[in-house]
Amino acid sequence: MAELKQRGMKWLRLFHILTAGIWFGGVVCIGILAYICFFQLTENEFLTVIPLVPALYQKILPFALLTVAQGFIYGFFTKWGFIKHKWVLCKWILTFFIVLLTGLGGIGQIHTVIVKVETFGFEGGFADGGLALLFIFLQITLMAVMIALSVFKPRIGKPSPDS
Repeated sequence: MAELKQRGMKWLRLFHILTAGIWFGGVVCIGILAYICFFQLTENEFLTVIPLVPALYQKILPFALLTVAQGFIYGFFTKWGFIKHKWVLCKWILTFFIVLLTGLGGIGQIHTVIVKVETFGFEGGFADGGLALLFIFLQITLMAVMIALSVFKPRIGKPSPDS
């Protein structure tokens, strides 16, 4: 299999950092907006602002997909591979969980809360937003772990040269 040359790797790395940063930053902003919605707004304000959360997910989705596509390029066309290094495999597993947390968790819970508030009223705080905020927090945490894995590239499961 053909490997990317040094210039191609530099551009791929730059583009990967850019798209991953937009994806991560977008999810952090969504988390802040969701927190404000659940803890700072009245019912009418909540019902006006909270639909922005799924809309913002749609705006960052292309960057998330580009980041994952770049992961495939790294896997096929670089020495990193998919399972050669355990930290890369760990990132793929975390990506799978982030997808679940986003679709089933964050977005799904927001839609459920909107219906609940329209039907039964708005209590605010963790009573309405607990699960949605948990899923968004977990997304941010897993993405931060993935960034740390990319930066530090730990030797998971291998003895250190010092021992």
